[in-house]
Amino acid sequence: MSTASCSGSWSGGKMRASFATFMTTAIGTAAIGVAVAAFTTGALAQNAYVAVEGGLSCITGKAIIDEPGMKLGDNGCGGRGSIEVGRTGAPLFGILDHWALRGRLSETKDKLTYVDPATTVDATLRERRTVLDAEVGARTPFGLFGGVSRMTLGLRYAAWNGDMSATSVPGTSEKFTFDTTGFGPRIGMRSSIPLGTHLMYESTMGASALFSRGTGKSFVNGVLVDSGSENGTVFSIDSLSLLSYKLNGAETGSVLSVGIASDYYFNQVPGSDPRVSRYSVGPVARFRMPLQ
Repeated sequence: MSTASCSGSWSGGKMRASFATFMTTAIGTAAIGVAVAAFTTGALAQNAYVAVEGGLSCITGKAIIDEPGMKLGDNGCGGRGSIEVGRTGAPLFGILDHWALRGRLSETKDKLTYVDPATTVDATLRERRTVLDAEVGARTPFGLFGGVSRMTLGLRYAAWNGDMSATSVPGTSEKFTFDTTGFGPRIGMRSSIPLGTHLMYESTMGASALFSRGTGKSFVNGVLVDSGSENGTVFSIDSLSLLSYKLNGAETGSVLSVGIASDYYFNQVPGSDPRVSRYSVGPVARFRMPLQ
């Protein structure tokens, strides 16, 4: 495995992915949720809430490594966790009756051992993503099946980074790192549909255009041998679909939910060739409680 193959996703070399292993989690989300709730309880008015979410994030898309016989970075499951603080259904400004602040962490890890007649390669790929959203919204005049829908407008900051390490026999160590940050507008919609006294369906979806800068570096035996950076625009789509149970029969009370979350990032690493896009999907559980 050559240095060129480590930096290929940045400089245009051929790299492709495969074999993924189950990996890992964003721990501490519940503790952060309790801390935020305690901090904000006195400052927030009626209809304020805190929501904590955790689940899996299974990634697929363009590979980080593309070499004959090797697959790494194309598929892999990891963990995700998020916390959201907001207020819905109370006047904010003009027609606006909703605001929310949300943070999410996710991480995946792939490993493989590749053997050919010439050498044995042990490779590891880690990817991490941090997303911060701020939004305001207003109730729309329409709602499906007697439900409520709100249009939202906000800003998103996203940072995703990773590193690919490989050690080949008889002992060459190679490493490729990538780091991208982006910031831009996000438009979305939130909907809820009653399914009975205690059950309801909830969904959120959004689209963002993130003005981003990505960097990539390659090392051989700890020595930097190649690097590059480039500006670009990363487009993202996200969705969350939940079946929710209202513990006391009220939407503004405590709510326990299970569902599916997904995210799509187009051109995740600006300037890479081939371009690296990522789609992640996985089951999630969510708990929302009022701050009053």
